[in-house]
Amino acid sequence: MEAQTEMNASAKGPVGADVHQVVAKETLETERYTYILVTENKEEFWIAVAKRDIKIGNTYYYRNGLKKTDFYSQEFKRTFPVLYLVGNIIDQSEHPGGNISQSASTQNPTSPATKIESIDVPNRIKLSDLFKNKNNFNQKKIIVSGSCVKANYQIMNRNWFHIQDGSTHDGKNLDLTITSQDQIQVGDKVVFEGVISLQKDFGAGYKYDIIMEDAKKK
Repeated sequence: MEAQTEMNASAKGPVGADVHQVVAKETLETERYTYILVTENKEEFWIAVAKRDIKIGNTYYYRNGLKKTDFYSQEFKRTFPVLYLVGNIIDQSEHPGGNISQSASTQNPTSPATKIESIDVPNRIKLSDLFKNKNNFNQKKIIVSGSCVKANYQIMNRNWFHIQDGSTHDGKNLDLTITSQDQIQVGDKVVFEGVISLQKDFGAGYKYDIIMEDAKKK
């Protein structure tokens, strides 16, 4: 209904590349959209997204918001002083790194339908070896292989993948986050070559104990 053109434009157009981290305080529902009162760095404003469930108090991330000032809503019969039309928001729990307060090495986001397999290729480093001796691999280019268990596309101009190769620690699958410009799907068996970084902080909550960056599919 209202604002559909603007919402579509926001989802498609590169209005801005900055990632925003906000906390949801209140929601209003329409037939197609969810309006969310959020705070960011003590600033309070509204954003509108395609209708979805929002948990009050949760942290969300978004980018490419289209700013509207004195936006009048016919459905609510009210004016929003500042409203951002946002194509998509990501709950912290859906973040590329999972729960960002935890180590990326202990995440276990595997779908039950994903069969974990590695590909035996020359010079491949097993995830068990990588995590056990991670300081030895810092800032080094290595090869890993495994099954893609999670994928998020074009967040901060990168694709974010999780791979597992069957290695475990304390009963959980070891899980490596990889950034790449290549495209893969959940369930793909893949080989990546990239540079390992430790304690990497991208800002906006994107912080990892260990990550492979700028990886290329082999």
